[in-house]
Amino acid sequence: MKSEISGSAVFFILIGLITTLGTYWIQVSHFHYLPPAGASMILGIVFGGFLELIEGGDALETFDDDIFFYGLLPPIVYAAAFNLDRKAFFENFNSILTFAWVGTVISAMLFAFATYGMSYWGWISDDIFDKTLLECLLYGSLISAIDPVSTLAVFADLGANPTLFNMLFGEAILNDAVAVVLFEVFKDLHERDDTSFKAYTIPVVI
Repeated sequence: MKSEISGSAVFFILIGLITTLGTYWIQVSHFHYLPPAGASMILGIVFGGFLELIEGGDALETFDDDIFFYGLLPPIVYAAAFNLDRKAFFENFNSILTFAWVGTVISAMLFAFATYGMSYWGWISDDIFDKTLLECLLYGSLISAIDPVSTLAVFADLGANPTLFNMLFGEAILNDAVAVVLFEVFKDLHERDDTSFKAYTIPVVI
């Protein structure tokens, strides 16, 4: 068991180092054909395929979500908030809050009901979803968390309007928080197997 845990830790650290060095090289060398976020996705697909091929891949694929929510996510959010232009943020706070809260909720609901509809009509395999609304809401909340790093990098290179840049940057910070709260609420309801949850109770939950 110890060898599996140590092997998993080393493997994830190796992935992190390769991804960090690769994205850093793209930024330093001004390689415009592939954005850093795209390179990270490609590396993730490659390493994911590698895990599927090697023996004992299931042991390496486990990842505690508490490590992400309480270990990895807070420093990212705090670093983004520290580098934020606070004056521009509060000057456009109403617009940012509208995009971050209302926009995230609408996005989560659209993804959730679209997924539920596709699952209901058999377009999605039952092995992926159990055709329950709560699972679709979990997916919708998860997929609505955005990371506009590539967009912000393009804005910075093009010298985009500072107001637009700060609005997008501020929305990205609050968007993660809203998505995490929505996910945790629906996750709690799913773990309790709340059969009384129906579509018309969503506004109450939100």
